[in-house]
Amino acid sequence: MKRGFWAHQFVEYLLGVAAIATGANSPKPALPCIAGALMVLNGASTEGPLSAFKLVPLRLHRFADFGLIALMLLGAAAGGSAVDPQGRAVLLALAFILGFVTWRTSFEKRVKKESVPMTREEVGRLAGHVSGNAFKAVRKQGRSVSGVVGKAASSATADGANAAGRMSASAVNALRNRHRK
Repeated sequence: MKRGFWAHQFVEYLLGVAAIATGANSPKPALPCIAGALMVLNGASTEGPLSAFKLVPLRLHRFADFGLIALMLLGAAAGGSAVDPQGRAVLLALAFILGFVTWRTSFEKRVKKESVPMTREEVGRLAGHVSGNAFKAVRKQGRSVSGVVGKAASSATADGANAAGRMSASAVNALRNRHRK
């Protein structure tokens, strides 16, 4: 199951800040800090729940992620003297994690479902199911009570559940008659 885009953006922010913090503590901070800043900027500029600017559509963000992964791998492989071993390891780890998160993210916009009012028949069915389930639960509980008290409680709850079912059916019929007039 793919995760929502909000989780993707949150992970991008965390990875970007971690890359900047790690790069700032290394002797050659340029490439890890640039990669972290690009990651934060990528997450902040995309249309999503945690975005700051909403400039880039979700589908385009996926390609930006792949470009960022390629840049990090290229920086780790061909960085030469611009990156130290710690920075190289950070770039490789970031590329791997971002690749996994990108692979497991759904880049689809969520569509809000509209609430549809229930029909009279659905209200009646729902009331019947609720009263029937309540009756079964009370009846099951009444069987565990031994002796006369258990039988009396079961009988009383059965009568109550039956009355509730009749009342819910009456309510549905009253609603039905009101709408017919």
